[in-house]
Amino acid sequence: MRKLLILSSAFAAACLLSLFLPQTLPLWLGVSALLLFPCLLRWARSQARLLWLTFGFCFGFLWFFLYHTVLYLPSQQLVNQTIRFEAVVTQYPVQTEYGISVSVRGGEPNGRSFPMRLYLDSQWNTLRPGDRIATIAYCTSPEPVPGERTGSLRSKGLYLFARAYGTVTLDRPKHIPLRYAPAYVADWIRGQILTLYDEDTAPLLLALLTGRQTELSAQDRSDFSRSGLSHVVAVSSMHISFLAGYLGLLFPGTNKKTIFLQIGLIFFFAAMTGNCPGAWRAAFLCSTALLASLLGRRSDALTSLSVALLLLLLCNPFSVANIGLQFSFAATLGIFLLGQPLHRSLRKTLPERGRRLLALPLSVFTLSLGAMVFTTPLTALYFGQVSLIAPLSNLLTNVLVFASFLGGLLSVLVAALFAPLGALLAALTALPARLFLFLAHAFASLPFASVTVHSFYYLCFFTVLYAVLLLWIYAWYQNQARVLVPLCSLCLTFCLSLLLTNLSLMTKPLTLSAIDVGQGQSILLTSGAYRALVDCGGSNNAGVAAANYLQDFGIGRLDLLVLTHYHADHTNGLFELLSRVAVSCIVLPDSEADSPDRKAVEALAQQYHCQLLYIQTETKIPFGKAQLRLFPPLSQAGDNEVGLSLLATYATWDALLTGDMSEDTERLLLHSYALPELELLVLGHHGSHYATSKELLAATKPERALVSVGKNTYGHPAPDTLSRLQEAGTILYRTDTMGTVTVFAPEMED
Repeated sequence: MRKLLILSSAFAAACLLSLFLPQTLPLWLGVSALLLFPCLLRWARSQARLLWLTFGFCFGFLWFFLYHTVLYLPSQQLVNQTIRFEAVVTQYPVQTEYGISVSVRGGEPNGRSFPMRLYLDSQWNTLRPGDRIATIAYCTSPEPVPGERTGSLRSKGLYLFARAYGTVTLDRPKHIPLRYAPAYVADWIRGQILTLYDEDTAPLLLALLTGRQTELSAQDRSDFSRSGLSHVVAVSSMHISFLAGYLGLLFPGTNKKTIFLQIGLIFFFAAMTGNCPGAWRAAFLCSTALLASLLGRRSDALTSLSVALLLLLLCNPFSVANIGLQFSFAATLGIFLLGQPLHRSLRKTLPERGRRLLALPLSVFTLSLGAMVFTTPLTALYFGQVSLIAPLSNLLTNVLVFASFLGGLLSVLVAALFAPLGALLAALTALPARLFLFLAHAFASLPFASVTVHSFYYLCFFTVLYAVLLLWIYAWYQNQARVLVPLCSLCLTFCLSLLLTNLSLMTKPLTLSAIDVGQGQSILLTSGAYRALVDCGGSNNAGVAAANYLQDFGIGRLDLLVLTHYHADHTNGLFELLSRVAVSCIVLPDSEADSPDRKAVEALAQQYHCQLLYIQTETKIPFGKAQLRLFPPLSQAGDNEVGLSLLATYATWDALLTGDMSEDTERLLLHSYALPELELLVLGHHGSHYATSKELLAATKPERALVSVGKNTYGHPAPDTLSRLQEAGTILYRTDTMGTVTVFAPEMED
């Protein structure tokens, strides 16, 4: 067991290192390690671990080089090439903003074929696995695509993107190819679920039964992430164990036919749910356990895990960079190495009756805790946040997930035989599914349910947490562990980190934080206990991002929500924000009375019982130690001009926000109101060429400027605007390169 564990770990480490090395360096590292073998063989008996470690590194480097050279590099010769393209469809199409995308395996006629993602017009949304298509396509590398991490597509086995041009010819096979049967079954289940369940519960059932997460809303994804329930919608050990338990009831017994039938169905389920590494790893572990029971032997979980990792990396060494694979193996290691021993240890301390009553909650809690300990560093690394409520949320929702999974599977199968009974089962299954969604949202809405690690104080807490945990594990194995002292010290450290993080924002006389919402704007103003948010829209789930940021600081209520105007990049996150954060008053421009966007905002305000304040004249609002001056729309020249502007002032420190107004409206603002010299200017219209005029800069002389901007096709911030700022000597901060930016007004004596 140890040999396989060392071998697979070294092999995985070599593959991971090779991702960041020059192309030929893995070959030379592998050869160098190979040359060390004769020297190591002399100490083979006493240094067996070192021998296996060296062999694993050697094998990993050489295999990565061969795979990269033989399979990956030839595909890159098609990059930026327009080719005559032939391909076989391998998955059902997915709707995109500009058409559809579909996974295919293709290339030039009579040439090698490669796994690709092909983009076509929406008319081809009827494609299905096994279809052969031919067209003219332009190939590109997938790496620069926004929303995908570097190397993530290679880790999924996708090496090229292709865009179809001109005529597309289709050749559909008469019979369903056997290799694509799992995809057909998954699509059939999807159709059944969409028929049986409503729009609230269907996305959850689709994720549980088919691994398809595209129908989940941004709100659901955020709720699952903050409450530590993301693993529920990522097919893994939990789903495989549910299925294995269900199959054990359907096909009882330990004879060969029964065992091999169960194994076949488990692997079919893994293929049906998208061939993700976590599902294959779970299927392999479950299958080895079944085979061990058939042979009357005990299954070694760590050995099975090592073999599963080795097999997955042999199939695609790039998959070592797959986030799902890393989380899956880390969680499983946490369960084996910490969760299960902790469960056994705590179970022994309970009386006999307590063991029976608390068997399920104790198991869920300890296994979730073990998985969380090992996956938290990955969560912090990739997503910058950690769910603190995960052990509790998993404990309270595990039964609901099981009921939803089992009920969903039964309702789909029964509906195929007798539709009314299937509909009845679906109605019953919808109850735990809705309760799960409700609890996920409730947990996510709690202040400090999840915290980011960008805060220095939170980072210190997690450092202390893992230091104490390592010491406690060491003491536990030495039978000297004590629970009370480390637990109290961690609680004290955590409370201190929460307090200091909150005070870092709330003790300042005036703070302005531009939340990174992509191409849009959402700016938090705080002064003591007073909080106001200016706009809530953008391309990166603005409402979710704003709510997450607020709840990181324990903010559950806003005194004001100011909407400068009604464009989507300033308002499209309003629903997600209001569903999680209470707002006392929404401040609006009294313009565009017949606008559907304004009516939608007013309807949301009524739904969430928010007071509305329309600005028609200059309005001054006391704001803690500061003051907010709201200026009404000054022009009717266009949608961008009929918005509000805002001046936040503390003593002699001033910050101006102008919404999306253009240069002409900026001149009207200067002519209508006496503006002071500014310490901070939030650039109008995300740094557009038509805003932030020379006149405004000359009149206000801003020391610093801030632009809320993301990836866009408008050229924001414009080179002309940047040049004007440079000429004015203004320091610029950008959310697209710096993330969320926070500016403090200095404390001044009365």
